[in-house]
Order: sequence, then structure tokens, then C-alpha cells
Amino acid sequence: NGDLIKTTSFKISSQKSSPFPENISALTLSPDKNRVFSLSLSGQGSVGTLSNADGTGRKGIFSSSFREWLPSWTSPSLITLTSKPSALANGSIYLLSTKTLTSQIAVASKPGLTGILSPDGKTLVYSEGSRGGMKTSYYSVASGKTVPAPFTTVPEKCVWSTRDVGVIFCAVPTSIPSSEYPDSWYRGDVSFSDAIWKFDTKDSLDLGHLIISYVPGELIDGVSLALDSTENYLLFLNKKDGALWAIDLSVAAPVDSD
Repeated sequence: NGDLIKTTSFKISSQKSSPFPENISALTLSPDKNRVFSLSLSGQGSVGTLSNADGTGRKGIFSSSFREWLPSWTSPSLITLTSKPSALANGSIYLLSTKTLTSQIAVASKPGLTGILSPDGKTLVYSEGSRGGMKTSYYSVASGKTVPAPFTTVPEKCVWSTRDVGVIFCAVPTSIPSSEYPDSWYRGDVSFSDAIWKFDTKDSLDLGHLIISYVPGELIDGVSLALDSTENYLLFLNKKDGALWAIDLSVAAPVDSD
């Protein structure tokens, strides 16, 4: 049946596979990789289930009449649920607590809304479409306050540090052509030329530190940013050609933006 979605957990060390229920629309692993949050479609919308990594111990913890959610689990006790972003529709970001099993709206009614939560669960960096462009903001989970970020990019071009609390690395476009975001970038109608930056979201006066501004003979549209376990290397894919890049952060020392 072409409409049937099958999901399986496979443990490499034991070569053991464990099937999950059918027709899971999206899932995300906990930061420690021991648990899974999965979304399934129901007649009334969508249902979110928490389980062990092998699919056992399943427990329903979320339900919504909305079906188009993107889950992400970057903070141990908070799961981010983002409505699939489009410049043509207002979106929302919910924070679902795995401790209290309650959810709260972090950001709502923003066109082209997309965001990522910090590993400590304190700061959400999000972007929204704005008058043919976009803008990026910091949202404080504790205070509920939002402040403009000192840069503009889509959060899919960023990665949080897990060693340096509140620090985020981002591929930031040097210019943003007028278009509908993030749709036109997702489709590939617009391609960016990025510089790589480091920002401290805890410091309201921090304007960022430039890591790499230009690579001779290369144009970079960075996606899928990741840090190695020591955070000495920043890796990313160049959306322009799919090439894998690595930056040695111990060599590419940050340069003050001013």
C-alpha cells in the first residue's frame, strides 16, 4: 500500500529491530537518544506519543486539531512543535513539557515562522517573513519577552552550542533579495551567500563574532550545521552543491564585528 508509512528502530550493537506503529508522520529523538517523540495523524488532527527508543513504553502526551507539525527535541524537558512554515500562512511554535505534559504557545500568528530552541530550554531563536524579506528574534521562555536578534537568517542555518550556554553559530546571508520567505529559499528560487557567525544570546549587547566572511572562489549557502563533540569543528552542507564543509574553530578564531 503506497499510503502506508512504516517506521522501525534498529540497534546496531545488538542488530535488533523494533517496529513502531504505522503511519507516523514525524518523529524526533531526545538529546540523550534514549526516547522518541512521534506524531501520528488521526481523524481529529494529530496525536503525539512518547516512547523509549525501541518503541516500547508508549504514552500519548499531546493532541491537536492541527496536522502539520514539525517536532524538534533539543532541550531535555521541552519539545518544540512548529507549524510547517509558509509565507502565505501565519504559524505558531508550541513548547511541550515532557515533565508536566503540558504545552504553551511561545510565538503565534507569524507568517513564515520557523525556530530552534536552545539546549537549556531558555531561548528560542526564530525568524518570520516580513515585507518581502524576513527578520530574526530572540524569545525568552522564562519572561515571554521577544527582542530583535543582531542578525537575519532562517534557524535552519544555525546550530546551538551544548558546551557554551546561550551560544549559537549561524550561516548568515550577506544580502537577502526581496521574496517570500522561507518558501522561495526552500524551493531553491533564492540562494544566499553566507558568512559564518557566532552569537551569544545571553548578552543583549553582543553583535556577534565573525568566523568566516568569504572563501575565495566559493559561495556558501550553509545548511545542516553541526558541531563535533569537542566543538572544535563546525560542519555544514553547502545547499548550492551539497558539498560537506568543516571549519576548524581553533584556527578560525572569531573576529569582533566592530
